[in-house]
Amino acid sequence: ITLNNISVSGDGLNFGITLKSDSDNNNITANNISTNANTNKNHGVFLDTSSSGNLVSRNVISINASNNNYGVIIDSSASSNTITSNIISTNGTSGNNYGIYIQSSANNNIISSNIISTNGTNDDYGIFIESSNHNIFSFNNVTTNATVTDFAIFLNGSARNNNFTDSVINASKTFDVRDETTGARTNSLINSTFNKSDISFSAASDGKILVFYRLDVRTIDTNSNPIISATVTGSDNST
Repeated sequence: ITLNNISVSGDGLNFGITLKSDSDNNNITANNISTNANTNKNHGVFLDTSSSGNLVSRNVISINASNNNYGVIIDSSASSNTITSNIISTNGTSGNNYGIYIQSSANNNIISSNIISTNGTNDDYGIFIESSNHNIFSFNNVTTNATVTDFAIFLNGSARNNNFTDSVINASKTFDVRDETTGARTNSLINSTFNKSDISFSAASDGKILVFYRLDVRTIDTNSNPIISATVTGSDNST
């Protein structure tokens, strides 16, 4: 599905592109997708249950409606899909607007190099992960702009071993990262830009968010020649 201009409007439950259950190895590339409605439940791209190996790339996805709007949904058990280099904008006049929503047991997906923004009133989410594991997020720019509550990254249920690498994560109103996982789950932020004071855990959560930063070191001699097999040691003196 490539190079299409797709515009959908109606009274609710609108879909730009849907791949039904068990749809595998499809390409959704370089489309302009917009859904515009006066009511709720609008979807840009929907990967239905157990769909795998699909590529969603270089699309412009724009949602303009009231509430319960989704730029991209990866439905339950839809795994090993790649969502890359898309511009996703989800705008609602009310709440519950999602950039990317990953539902339960949707594992091993790659989400990279996307620009994701949401705008609404409350409970807006850049990326929402519901009980899904081993997903890789890299080089994404995630911004939420709500008037009351918003979360750039939201981890829920049994979500674990999801890694966010080299990304910009920013919620304008509430928390950059919100963890409501249970069962001692661990997720990671690696070399990403966010406000450390904007990581929040619910009262019931016993999850962990590990934060890592990489340091690249180049070793040279006094003549600027590379030193081969050098041993470099370092320490963290931060408090």
